[in-house]
Amino acid sequence: MGFRMRAVALTAVALLLAGCVPNEPTVTARPPAVDPVFASDEEALAAAVEAYERYLSAFDLIASEGGHDPERIASTVTEAGLPGMLQTFAEMRDASKRTEGATRFDSPELQSYFEEPPGTAVVVIYVCVDRSDIRVLPSGAANQSERRTFEVTLASSESDSSILLLERSELWPNSTVC
Repeated sequence: MGFRMRAVALTAVALLLAGCVPNEPTVTARPPAVDPVFASDEEALAAAVEAYERYLSAFDLIASEGGHDPERIASTVTEAGLPGMLQTFAEMRDASKRTEGATRFDSPELQSYFEEPPGTAVVVIYVCVDRSDIRVLPSGAANQSERRTFEVTLASSESDSSILLLERSELWPNSTVC
């Protein structure tokens, strides 16, 4: 073997040892697929309706007791929604007000259902809320009898993604849902 051949062979060996030769491609594992929280829009809507019923029931109960022990609402609202609820009940307590009657709703419509991040559901619905049976005491005045449309956002609880909690509920003006 001539000098040139040995030089080429030694250079090749040096390059191999130095890692200048391409390695095998690195295969990165995909994160495991996460099953959707709800199998369909209908299932998401049903869970949202159930969660909103739980919330309204707890709200009406606490309001009927003058806003006392408002922390009970925590099992029906997100952490972000809790301070506003506690403030509402504190104002009721401070004014020595309480309610009588029950809030009703109907005509739920799914506005959107998505998961962000995967495995955490957010469901937005429109509902017709009727508070005509609610009386604020001691004055006894009834609320307006008209039905109003609300946009309600519910999100997965941290402990169980299939359990939805109220994040916000806002009057949806100029709506034709009701």
